[in-house]
Amino acid sequence: MGAPYTVCNWALVLAYGSDRIAAAEDTANLTFAAVAVYLSPTAADVIAITQVANLFAAVLAFNSAISRYVFALARSGYAPSRFAAVHPTHGSPHRGSILQTASAVVLVVIFAIVGADPVLQLFT
Repeated sequence: MGAPYTVCNWALVLAYGSDRIAAAEDTANLTFAAVAVYLSPTAADVIAITQVANLFAAVLAFNSAISRYVFALARSGYAPSRFAAVHPTHGSPHRGSILQTASAVVLVVIFAIVGADPVLQLFT
């Protein structure tokens, strides 16, 4: 069975009809197209910009959580002790952040080499 319907799913069904959603080729932009038609193209642009800002915030939070997790593991002795150090000026677990960033870059490069989409193949 598919994902549960959310408010957005019902709004799209009301905007397009279930048969047109099922037949749509560009399902990624259905929400933006409906907003552009029923509100305004400017509203669709604002939502797109907000979505990018939210994605940036999520990536930043993920990086912060992983770096602090690595820091805690190192402090407890479950990871190399060099990751237990904090930045002398900012007090942040900068080495864990560098580790997380480097591992993300390596993972994205591997996916790029094999031609796979990291979002669709890794996170789903």
